[in-house]
Amino acid sequence: MENRRRHSRKENGFTLIEILIVLSVLGVLAAIVMPNMTGFLGRGKDRSYEADRRVLQASVDSYYTDTLSRKGTPKFPTVNGTAGNAGTNTYVNLTHLVSGNYLREVPQSASSDNPGASGGSYSWYVDANAVVQSVPAYVTGVYP
Repeated sequence: MENRRRHSRKENGFTLIEILIVLSVLGVLAAIVMPNMTGFLGRGKDRSYEADRRVLQASVDSYYTDTLSRKGTPKFPTVNGTAGNAGTNTYVNLTHLVSGNYLREVPQSASSDNPGASGGSYSWYVDANAVVQSVPAYVTGVYP
């Protein structure tokens, strides 16, 4: 009779061994997946930075070409209208690009150092070779 009572009782829950096995399997899976995820995030940030830079480059080039064809005197869409280095007010005037329909919206990366920009991490300028660059210089995997 006593044996019957033991076996007739419902057993609910998991044993400690079962829980430890599940946790160890999850730990192994996490150890495999996490390094791969970190690589994807870094590459995604790299691509996002480069995409912002290319969009700004195309907008700056279009603006420059339009001013050349309309007025004969080409200008860059910068604070002072010229190209050069970051220290000579050659920051891209993002508000002017948006209002002139050269750019749909200010990139998320744009810093408040630029006129009309939002609160991103980079200030964009046009260097002496008419190439859009960022200040600070891009560091792989670090992007807003």
